[in-house]
Amino acid sequence: MFLYSLRIATPVLSLAVIACAARADIEEIPAPLDSCTIDVWCLAGRVIDARSGQAMGGAAILASGPQQCFTTADRAGAFTLLCRRAGTLQIRVTRPGYLTRTITGTFVAGKSYRLAVLLTPAGPYAAPARRRVPN
Repeated sequence: MFLYSLRIATPVLSLAVIACAARADIEEIPAPLDSCTIDVWCLAGRVIDARSGQAMGGAAILASGPQQCFTTADRAGAFTLLCRRAGTLQIRVTRPGYLTRTITGTFVAGKSYRLAVLLTPAGPYAAPARRRVPN
C-alpha cells in the first residue's frame, strides 16, 4: 500500500484521495454524511464484481483496528459503516465465491469517506488457466 495526496475535480464534488491499495481508493468526502457526527467517522461505498462490473449485494464489510465495526452491503452493493474510534484500520470485504479484499486506511472522527471495492471471483474460473509450453 502507498499513501499519497491527490485532488480529483468533478462537477459535483472535489474529492481527496487519502489512501490507495490495488483497485480500491478511500476518498474523503468534503461534507459529512447525515449519520456522521463529531465523534463518529463514516465510510460509504459500493461492492462491485471485478469481472462483470455489476454491483454485488450480501458482501460483509468489517473494519478492524482500535475498534471493530461491521455492516453488510444491500442488494445494490451499497453499504455505510459507522465507527467511533479513529485511527488506522483494515477494511475487509468478503463474499462467498469471491476472494477477500483488504484495504488499509487512516480515519478521523467527524469525517466521511467513500470506497468502491472490486471483488474478484474465486475458484477454477477466476483466472485464465496457465498452459504448459512443451520443451
